[in-house]
Amino acid sequence: MIPERITDIASLIPKGVPLYDVGTDHGYLPIFAVEHLGAPFAVASDIAEKSLIKACLNIEGHGLCDKISTVLCDGLDKIELEKPCSVSICGMGGQLISRIISAKKELKDPLVSMILQPMTKATELRKYLWSHGFDIEKELVSNDGRLYTIILARYSGAQFFPSEFEAMAGKNHVDKHNYLLMLKKKKKELEVIIAGKLSAGIDAQREMRLLQETEEKLESI
Repeated sequence: MIPERITDIASLIPKGVPLYDVGTDHGYLPIFAVEHLGAPFAVASDIAEKSLIKACLNIEGHGLCDKISTVLCDGLDKIELEKPCSVSICGMGGQLISRIISAKKELKDPLVSMILQPMTKATELRKYLWSHGFDIEKELVSNDGRLYTIILARYSGAQFFPSEFEAMAGKNHVDKHNYLLMLKKKKKELEVIIAGKLSAGIDAQREMRLLQETEEKLESI
């Protein structure tokens, strides 16, 4: 059974274009793209040979070896993109996702949509995207036992300089319920940080401002 996180990621993938899935692991996402999203073909890549073997077995089990190819590589190092296309980079830290994007200049093209799911450092990933001319078109919070941030981004060339709250909480969310859950989680995290800093005699003005903005946002939704 495909995890809910994968189907949530797939919901942001544009239909009818090739998918290049970085860090494919079991290969669920390219399989879903070909079977349900009209992707003419897909490429599943991973830096780990064991993960790629699992993906190959799943691809073969779905009878899709003629439509999904596998590549053992770091990020997109050995991959040439056929545009228009989508590139998914999921299940890794936000800083690593930023590094993979930075290393592939072909991603700076409006014909390439990127679906990104950071496990950590989502704030840093948003800052990277906005400062390098990528527009965050949509965000989705997936609730698959824990909350996952999923970002749909595309290059526009226009820089955006977010507030600290925008960088932390994101923009253009398409799921109100899970967005509220995420904000409540952020609120609790900020309260813990503030209590810890104050007890240690450390300035917590930044976190207190973020907490106030988070509470105001929760009240406005």
